[in-house]
Amino acid sequence: MKRIVIAVVCLILAVGISVFGYLDLTRISEAMQTQASALIQSASTENTQETAAQLACFLEDYTRYSTRLGAYVNHGELDDTELLVRGLQDKFESGNTEEFTEDLYEIQYQFAHLTGSESPKLQNVF
Repeated sequence: MKRIVIAVVCLILAVGISVFGYLDLTRISEAMQTQASALIQSASTENTQETAAQLACFLEDYTRYSTRLGAYVNHGELDDTELLVRGLQDKFESGNTEEFTEDLYEIQYQFAHLTGSESPKLQNVF
């Protein structure tokens, strides 16, 4: 009887950790996509001071979240997002608004993909 109780407790614990991880990943992804969207809007108005402040906040948040993302997501997929995020500052400073916004759109897509690839679907299991 003790073995059954231990097995059930382990199963509940594993499911709880998985659900928490997925919900946290979803929350992080939505927050980063929202910030990227705000950066795109700011870049389109060509308000460089506002865009610089938002970019600094975006990079700070990404740095803070990157450790947790590494725990939830395959590092191969996360590396693509990492490269895009790390190149944003250079593209902003060079004044290339078109490439800057293209990378932000790609970052939005990458975060949506990361969430979708970790969602509990049958196709993600097999």
